[in-house]
Amino acid sequence: DKAEMKKPPDGVIRFEVYKVSALDGIGNFSEEIDVRGVPWMINVYKDYDFYYDEDSEDNDDYDEEEGIDDEEDEEYEDMDVDEDDDEKFLIVSLDCLTNQPKKWSIEMDVEFTLIHPDKNEHLTEMVSDILNQEYCIGSNLLDWKQLNGNKQGFIKDDKIIVEVRFWISSMMGIKIIPRLDFTDPNEPRHDIVLVIEGEKIYVNKAYLSIHSPVFNAMFYGGFAESNKGEIELKDIDRKEFLGLLNVLTYPSYTRITDANAVYLLKLANQYQISAIVERIEAFLIDKSSLSVSDKLRIADQYKLIDLQENCLNSFETIKDIKMIKNTEGYKSLSNDVKSALMDRVMNLKYR
Repeated sequence: DKAEMKKPPDGVIRFEVYKVSALDGIGNFSEEIDVRGVPWMINVYKDYDFYYDEDSEDNDDYDEEEGIDDEEDEEYEDMDVDEDDDEKFLIVSLDCLTNQPKKWSIEMDVEFTLIHPDKNEHLTEMVSDILNQEYCIGSNLLDWKQLNGNKQGFIKDDKIIVEVRFWISSMMGIKIIPRLDFTDPNEPRHDIVLVIEGEKIYVNKAYLSIHSPVFNAMFYGGFAESNKGEIELKDIDRKEFLGLLNVLTYPSYTRITDANAVYLLKLANQYQISAIVERIEAFLIDKSSLSVSDKLRIADQYKLIDLQENCLNSFETIKDIKMIKNTEGYKSLSNDVKSALMDRVMNLKYR
């Protein structure tokens, strides 16, 4: 086995995934780790075949000229069909978050493991591939129906454990830059301590204030916090906040991906960091592989007008829009977006 020949691995990420029953196409992401000077993370999610090429999908079975009559319009309003989980997988992907200005690639071997909580009966797949700025490396680790049935016992208390070990053969186009360790109390450039989930993060007030009016008010606005050496941030995920700091501090070297876009957007919106919000919106429009239904839900939640318009314009047939009605996230859409979808139906019907 190639993996056994290369012990020890360059990197290991062990990740406990909670609320497995609620996994979706966006998924859960691990904390970032630094290996060879660049950040890495894994994402665990439920979706169709990881290696499926959607560009090859044949959608010619629908007649665009067929249209929808008034009765079908009513049927469209009432339709509510669950997505077919029988064709989906538990997918684990490994991604390098570096955002190099030039093309880069990493040749590597990756071992994906679903760990049994009680027995030494783990499920493992070895993948040898090349990772670059366009593609992560992943595995259809287990058929979702098989996992959810839990006959093998991988799910315990609605939790699974996955581990990814990887061996790097070569790296091309990667420029290593010194990175701040925001968890290091000896970092000389920090002048304020943020306490998140009981742990300390060491940051610079002026730098955060330049980018965030929320932090500016917190540090310099005359509130009680402005006189403290430590400030507790409640209801914030520590690993998510560290990810935000990395993107904010190293915008040219920390990449936006499908795995981190949603939590970064949530935090950037909360702290009003417009530069990151705009960058994520551009990513979701131009590069993201998330489904249109997921993008539309995100656009609606965070009022991303350009992304919403892009999603609406991507519907080329009435059938495309009817499929959105079948998704889990449709009910959470605002009435304004549902109305915009119906407007798009009418435009397609009478164009």
